[in-house]
Amino acid sequence: MSATTQKRVTELRAELRRLREDSATLAQRVREGCVRETALIVQGERATAHENIVAVQKKLNAVTEASKAPVRMLLWCPMCGARHVDAGVYATIPHHTHACQSCGVVWRPAIVPTVGVAFLPGFKDGVLEQ
Repeated sequence: MSATTQKRVTELRAELRRLREDSATLAQRVREGCVRETALIVQGERATAHENIVAVQKKLNAVTEASKAPVRMLLWCPMCGARHVDAGVYATIPHHTHACQSCGVVWRPAIVPTVGVAFLPGFKDGVLEQ
């Protein structure tokens, strides 16, 4: 997960924690025996707080799901040096472990899901696309 993504996740979790605390505070006010009109207003505020919690949770889920996308990498076998390019279903499925098609060694190039590509985005055949 990149530093920017990690920072955003931390911010969203803090906001979620704050919203849950606000919701608990509103519930406590209702339990303390507020007058009927005040209780109805607080219940309305609590419903809004719940909607905010749901919205922030959705944002947090979207950020964490986006960070699970595989990292596109140029991969070479650490044993024999053969180029490793994922093809077929493995070109789209996030995975950690790669197997060399030349010598059979299995390795993990990173702790995050990766996919071996022929060229990086923005490059083709080793030349920067303009």
